[in-house]
Amino acid sequence: MKSTMTIAEDLGVLSARTWLRFGFVAGFVAIVMMVAGGLSFVETSLRSIEEVDKVAQARLLASRLNQGLTDAETGVRGFLLTGEPRYLEPYEEAVSAIRPTAAALVDAMPDEDGRTVARRIQALVDEELTILRNSIALRTMEGDSLPEHIAAGRAVMDKLRADLEPLRERLLMTASRARALTQTELQRTRLAVLGFGLGASLLVGLVLLLTERQMRLREQLAAALNERKSSLEAEVAARTREITALSRHLGRVEEEEKLRLARELHDELGAILTAARMEAAWLQRSFAGRGDEQLDSRLERLMKWLGEGVAIKRRVIDDLRPPLLDSLGLAEALRDLAEDFQRRKEIGMSFDASTDLPAVDEETALALYRIAQEALTNIQKHAQATQVTMRLDVLDDSRLCLRISDNGKGFDPAAVNGKRHGLVGIRHRADMLEGSLDVVSAPGQGCTLTVCIAVQPVAEVA
Repeated sequence: MKSTMTIAEDLGVLSARTWLRFGFVAGFVAIVMMVAGGLSFVETSLRSIEEVDKVAQARLLASRLNQGLTDAETGVRGFLLTGEPRYLEPYEEAVSAIRPTAAALVDAMPDEDGRTVARRIQALVDEELTILRNSIALRTMEGDSLPEHIAAGRAVMDKLRADLEPLRERLLMTASRARALTQTELQRTRLAVLGFGLGASLLVGLVLLLTERQMRLREQLAAALNERKSSLEAEVAARTREITALSRHLGRVEEEEKLRLARELHDELGAILTAARMEAAWLQRSFAGRGDEQLDSRLERLMKWLGEGVAIKRRVIDDLRPPLLDSLGLAEALRDLAEDFQRRKEIGMSFDASTDLPAVDEETALALYRIAQEALTNIQKHAQATQVTMRLDVLDDSRLCLRISDNGKGFDPAAVNGKRHGLVGIRHRADMLEGSLDVVSAPGQGCTLTVCIAVQPVAEVA
């Protein structure tokens, strides 16, 4: 059972974890709320600032409109009183901007009531401009001043001023309220930013604590994983060495058994077939010339079958243990294999070898020979090739390379990786001798198989 101290420590750890989680969640919620509040304050402040800008623009337009109407009225009044065209210059300059200014004033008003007043002002502006234009026209035609037109224009201007002055006062009050609201929202935003900073600091502290703890756990886990990985790698390497040694031992046992079987076939079956052929030849000579065609035919077929039996025996022995490999070396054994393949499979076959081939040990020579056998068997079964080339080269005086190419249908090496036992066997033989296997192929483009095995210097070959 756990001691009281251990239980207390466990409870303390649990309590610390609970508080850390609670602090993280609380800090996250607080930050979300403060960010949302801050965004709301900022949005309200932006709307207030936008309203202040709009009110300022409306006040500017109202002032421009008032000044333009005053200039236009003054110019027209001077023209009506004196008849001199030079007084119309201020009118002509002002009248081109008055109507656009009145229309812009309607659009710049911040509320509907203001727009209603602005539309009324716009109508009065149109009326005043009509009166001024008519007054100019009548003064030009009649050549005398028109007091009644001056009075009518003054009455319209009085109405305009009566609307413009309250409108400007209203705009001023609206701007003051917007400024006050902006200042209030900015104060709130300042407080929100302060709260956000405090909350962020608290959260950063919690995150640092959690991060430090997490890093310690990761370091411990990484150390444990590295230790376990090293242990597994050492175990895998040991097992691989054991399996490789076992595979090489089984390969040697298999080759020894094949050699024993080949010798028995050569000695015992060869002796039997040779004796049978000698007896059949004696019978054929003994019964020759007796005119028994049926007997002669049977003896001739017997001699043929015995010859085929001897050929089959020789081929089986060659497959089990090629005699040329021991007597003439790897190159001549591969050349004989290529010629036999071309003769039996009726596929074009060529073999070439470097003239400076090094002497190799029995195990390497036998492995390369078996690889060539397996490769040719795969070509015969799957490639549908009409021409095969095989070459034995030495690279850098230290690697012996066997390259076998065909013009068959080819395949995708990635798609059949591990699925063709022939390639697996070839790769396994190359790996046992610490060699390399390279397969280059594509559908419709044939296949090139290259196996390279490091060889010992001639002086070290037993």
